[in-house]
This record gives sequence, C-alpha cells and structure tokens, in this order.
Amino acid sequence: MSEMIERVAEAIWDARIERGGPGRTLMPWPLYPEADWCRATARAAIEAMREPTEKMLEAGDLPGWDDYVTAGLSKEIWQAMIDAALNPTQS
Repeated sequence: MSEMIERVAEAIWDARIERGGPGRTLMPWPLYPEADWCRATARAAIEAMREPTEKMLEAGDLPGWDDYVTAGLSKEIWQAMIDAALNPTQS
C-alpha cells in the first residue's frame, strides 16, 4: 500500500470521527473495519487530483525562467508525483 494513500485514508477516518462518525478505539489504525473503505476513497481522491487545475499549473511555473523552458513541465512533474503516490513500486 502506498504511504500517501495510507496517510490520506487515515485523515479521512479522522475527519469522520470529528464529524460525529464512530470514534477511535485502542485498535491500531490499519485494523479498523472501515480502513479498506477509507483507502479506496483516498485512492479515488488522489486519482481525481492527477489532472492539475490552471491555478495549480500557474503556481508550478518557475519565476524567472523562460516559458519555453518550463512549458508543460509543471504538469508532467505533478502527474509523475501523483503516479508515485498511487504506485510507489513503479519506476
């Protein structure tokens, strides 16, 4: 399992608790019955982020660099990072 998927899944679980969902017990996080649902939800959320918004692409532009150097790179870098979060064992 991806470290990022696990991190997001646990954050989803924590958010459910804060909104009145079932509370944590002494059971370790990965053993909660809802953990698999949280992991699937986390994966779907991360996959949805693979396509950056225009604002994200603008934020990824490197100040002071010519457009021809950075054009398209921020999107490629972002997508490579998302792919690594989803599939950490692939290179």
